[in-house]
Amino acid sequence: MEEGTVEKTCTNFGMLAVCPGPSGCKFNSDRCAVTPLSSVCDSPMTSLSELLCNVKLSTTRSSKETCPLIEGQFSYMNGWSYGECGIVGGVHCARGVELVSGVEKPFFAFCTHT
Repeated sequence: MEEGTVEKTCTNFGMLAVCPGPSGCKFNSDRCAVTPLSSVCDSPMTSLSELLCNVKLSTTRSSKETCPLIEGQFSYMNGWSYGECGIVGGVHCARGVELVSGVEKPFFAFCTHT
């Protein structure tokens, strides 16, 4: 999942990509929206994981803690050399450029209403 895939998917459904971090995060851009869930710049799925599963994700890529409710979910990451950041197989911030969404293993975009 290359950089911009989440933003394009969200736009196609009349939504905006959720920015990975608060205002000033180096991975934000004008192509995403800062929301209350945009709280940890280098760990964009942390707030959602805490909200849905009461699990705080580590800022390292591999963590023993995982949130199955967001498995396959990807966040927009402007300028990250590995594409979009997602939760895949328990790996937090799985490198999107190494993965392809498909029928058997679909991935999802983290979006918000405009």
